[in-house]
Amino acid sequence: MALHYSLELAKLGHKITVVVPHYKEREMPYMNFQLKSFVPWLSHGQAAYLPQLLWQLRHFDIIHLHCPFFGTAWPLYWLKKLRPKNTKLVLTYHMDVVGQGLLARYFYWHGRYLLPQIIKVADKVIVTSSDYIQSSNIKELANKYPDKFIEIPLGVDLKQFKPAAKDKNLLEKYQITTEQKVILFVAALDSAHYFKGLSFLLEVLSQIKDQNIKLLVVGRGNLKKDYEQLAVDFNIRDQVNFVGYVNDEDLVKHYNLSDLFVLPSIDKSEAFGLVLVEAMACGKPVIASNLAGVRSVVDDGVNGLLTEPQNVEDLKEKIMKILDNPELADRFGQAGLAKVKERYNWQSIAKRIDEVYRHL
Repeated sequence: MALHYSLELAKLGHKITVVVPHYKEREMPYMNFQLKSFVPWLSHGQAAYLPQLLWQLRHFDIIHLHCPFFGTAWPLYWLKKLRPKNTKLVLTYHMDVVGQGLLARYFYWHGRYLLPQIIKVADKVIVTSSDYIQSSNIKELANKYPDKFIEIPLGVDLKQFKPAAKDKNLLEKYQITTEQKVILFVAALDSAHYFKGLSFLLEVLSQIKDQNIKLLVVGRGNLKKDYEQLAVDFNIRDQVNFVGYVNDEDLVKHYNLSDLFVLPSIDKSEAFGLVLVEAMACGKPVIASNLAGVRSVVDDGVNGLLTEPQNVEDLKEKIMKILDNPELADRFGQAGLAKVKERYNWQSIAKRIDEVYRHL
């Protein structure tokens, strides 16, 4: 997402520098913006404490922070406090972080004590969905500072994500016949993304008991083996292909290989669901959990169906409703594609962000 922000804003004349923690696999050269990494003083998973941002970013006109990015808020808070007129601070608030165990306590502390301070000093707060914010942990802050908040959704590259015929090589690779129906699930398979709901989707597939339905799971992470074992326990291992990581070009092919895309998220850590937009851009019907933010993407009964979170029977019923009705699936797919073209293309989104920057 930040990649597309940078690429499109650079085209509009901005000089862009993207700052990331120093992870070697992220060091990628781009022609029209600079990528700079800093070694974390402390790190845990993808969270990194970068106090050096306090002095390393002091010469920039605008700093755009994507939240949550644990370990960056305090340095940027003090930078803004020390240079209130010279530094403009924009936040994109992506989601509440719920977490489990000790992490849940830390996230609670962060949201209660630190996040309000950085929102208070920020010049603008971008949210991907106003619907999500009105049920999120920062609802009171949004109501307290209404002039700071603006809704700008995420987007998709329509030159890349577009409808295409099913790839014959992939059909052969996964041993899928043209008569079989393909459900696609795309997400990181790690503990940080526990909320994506793959276990419920696997349970649904075990209850459908139809060998003509195949599930493709795209993603990698430390929970991949656990999900594979769960498929064995449900006796559906031969119906599920755990694809692992795929690059963007192959990801589009996987979207177009599917007959239905499902994102059965379980809680409000899911705030938008960019993969839904990508699937819709490929003309696919979608099913997603009826969660704030997500339901701003999926119009129930128009471009897909919404299902009650963690309700296996409801998800099962709605999957079969689409797979058993090709005309309905096609209508949903066409409506989704039209919505993406109108609302979720990166070019128009970048222009809106450009307007935010220029009015600071």
